[in-house]
Amino acid sequence: FSEVDPPSLGSVSPLGESERLISTTRRGRDSGNHLISAAKTDGRVTLVIPWLVDANDRIILYGNGDNCAQFSCQGEQEKYIRRWLAEDAGMPFEAMELEILFYPAKYHKFASSIFALNDICSLISEKDADVCILEEPEHLNWYRSPGSPSWTNKFHHVVGVIHTNYKAYVRSHAPAGFLAAPLTAGVNCMVVQANCHRVMKLSGVLQEFHPGNEVVENVHGIRETFLLEGQRRRSSKP
Repeated sequence: FSEVDPPSLGSVSPLGESERLISTTRRGRDSGNHLISAAKTDGRVTLVIPWLVDANDRIILYGNGDNCAQFSCQGEQEKYIRRWLAEDAGMPFEAMELEILFYPAKYHKFASSIFALNDICSLISEKDADVCILEEPEHLNWYRSPGSPSWTNKFHHVVGVIHTNYKAYVRSHAPAGFLAAPLTAGVNCMVVQANCHRVMKLSGVLQEFHPGNEVVENVHGIRETFLLEGQRRRSSKP
C-alpha cells in the first residue's frame, strides 16, 4: 500500500516496510488463517494479539485438562504459537521471522468477548506505524481509552477485515434485540469509519460500514486441515 495516499479498492500493491495485524483472537491458532496470512506477508510483520492477564480467564477459554493449552506467561503462549505455525502449518522459517506483540486483555463473560485493557496504539512506536490490518475493527474499538488517537491518525494506512455479523447476533441474543441491533449497527459504522481507510467484508450479508470504501472479499480462505477433516468425517459415515 502507498504510504502517502490510501490505494483504491482495486489496488493491492506490496505493503510498506512494516505491517501490524491486530487481532482479537487469543492464541493465534484459534485464528489460524490470520496467523498464516501474517506469516506469508513480505516485509516486517507483527501479529498483535491479546494476553489474558487473569489466570481464571485463561482457564475459562483454554480449559484446565491434560489436553488443554495453559500458559503461565506470555513467553509460553508465544512458544505455543510459533510451534503451531512451524509444525501444524508447515512454515518453520516464517515461525522464526514473525514478530509477536501482546496487549493486556480481559475476557468479559456477558459479551463472550475479549477486550483490551489499555490503548493498543500506545504499544506501537511511531517509527513502526506504517500499515495496519485490524481484524474485527468494530470489536477492537467498541471500548477505547478516552483521548486515544484513532488508528488512521497513528498509521499511514489501515484496513479493517470484518467477518462477524454482530447486528444479527445482537438481534437474536441480546435483551430487546430488535432495539439494540440498529444501535449496534450505528456504533459499528462510527468506529469503523473513524479507524479504517478501507474495509474488507467476508460476506455481503454484513451491514454497510464505510460506503464507497468497502469491498466484499474472501481474504481468509479455507485451510486444507478443515477440508481434510470434512473428508474424514464424510467417509466415516455409514
